[in-house]
Amino acid sequence: MGINVICRCGRQFTVEDDLAGRLGKCPECGQILVVPATSYDVFISHSSHSERDVNTAIAICRTLETGGVRCWIAPRDIDKGKVWAEGIMVGIDACRVLVLVYSARSNESTQVLREVEAADAKCATLLTFCIEDVIMSRSLAFFLQSRQWFKAYTGLLDEHLEELLRTVKSILRRPDETPRLSSPGANYRTATAGSGFRKWTDMPNKRWKYALGGAALIFAMAPLLLLLHGGDPPSAASDEERRNPGAQTTVNQPAPDHPYKGMVHIPPGIVHLGASEERLRAHAKSLASIRDNPRLVEQFVQACRDEKVEVVSLGGFWIDKYEVTNGDYAKFIAAKNHRPPAIWGGTAPPAGREDHPVTGVAYEDAASYAAWVGKQLPTVAQWTRAFRGDDDRIYPWGNAWERQRANTAQNNNYAVGTSPVTASPDDASPFGVCNLVGNVDEIMRERPIRLGHLTTITKGSHSEANGDVYGAAPFEFFVIGEGALGNLTGFRCVIEDR
Repeated sequence: MGINVICRCGRQFTVEDDLAGRLGKCPECGQILVVPATSYDVFISHSSHSERDVNTAIAICRTLETGGVRCWIAPRDIDKGKVWAEGIMVGIDACRVLVLVYSARSNESTQVLREVEAADAKCATLLTFCIEDVIMSRSLAFFLQSRQWFKAYTGLLDEHLEELLRTVKSILRRPDETPRLSSPGANYRTATAGSGFRKWTDMPNKRWKYALGGAALIFAMAPLLLLLHGGDPPSAASDEERRNPGAQTTVNQPAPDHPYKGMVHIPPGIVHLGASEERLRAHAKSLASIRDNPRLVEQFVQACRDEKVEVVSLGGFWIDKYEVTNGDYAKFIAAKNHRPPAIWGGTAPPAGREDHPVTGVAYEDAASYAAWVGKQLPTVAQWTRAFRGDDDRIYPWGNAWERQRANTAQNNNYAVGTSPVTASPDDASPFGVCNLVGNVDEIMRERPIRLGHLTTITKGSHSEANGDVYGAAPFEFFVIGEGALGNLTGFRCVIEDR
């Protein structure tokens, strides 16, 4: 049958069963890796209806299998011709640990709930790898609120993946235990079972039903009992407590401004990603900077074709009207004692540039700032919808290039470099979001893995001599290594509708 292997470079290949546990070499990149054992250790549960969920599940699989942990993941490990549900149950029965990629999509998935329930019934250890800060449904919370959570929506994804690998290996070293780990999760307080704790599946059939019924009655009557004794029912947790239980507020960490201040609301709708080849060629022939050079026209078309052509449906969200400024970022540095951009030469931005977009920040810096103000980095789809509006335009203002609208090297009103975020009011989308073509490259939320290394996606044209080319909506988003994020890369944030 063979053993399926996923390398960090993304290559999947099959090796013979007798190579289980031995060292092998990836035929794509040559990296030395451990061929996992034929038995499974971890079942990875995720929603297949979200590209981000799928990519995260694959990243988890790569990390664990590179560390010698055998993973079961759909659809890779469902045998051809086998009924899907039967294949899922075979995978769950073979594993000792279930890792759930938790997001808004998986939170609503009945299939994910079935997988979690089945794994709990066989006393598997349940781990929640949380990639979005969303309130958990009561159905999932029944199984997961007292289990271990990994808050992977903050900080570096690589660090959370390595922590997950260490945790899984620790669990697998305890073959006779089925631990109930306390949860530092985003939306529920921790609960640890005492030494006398028995899983309800171990109780006689009638007793566990009575136990659950009695517990439900006690919870239902708790507020009344408190009132009869003169106490008050517990108050609902604040938004911040639900978002980050256990977080401490200190005097030198002032609360950020109201989260929607300076933001623009983008209503639910569809977004067109990419463009047809016919439309790309027609547009290229309208660009003065390349239309007389067939080679450049072809390069433009090919670069744009690198972006997948699809229509995506999005929920509503808020997005910053302008990029995060040096002044905004300075408040974050003072509150969190975070490292300043190296180009500042200190903890304060250069004098007179407080209203310029902050630059020289890495992905983790941008993500940390966004978390501090209760926001997130935008996804490629969200950023593109804010750019293209409802009519699928090429530029934020329409389908024809107008060089004086944006801060690019083609606009003679600007020297090469950044400008105040309010300096280009005509570089605005139909929703009123500014500077989506000019000023700085902007960091997106997605972090693809290329050749074993995390990379960052950016978009913008800033100092480009061909702003009409790089500023076009269908043009490729740049996937670059962390070391390539330079002094003309900034970011803005979003808040998704609940």
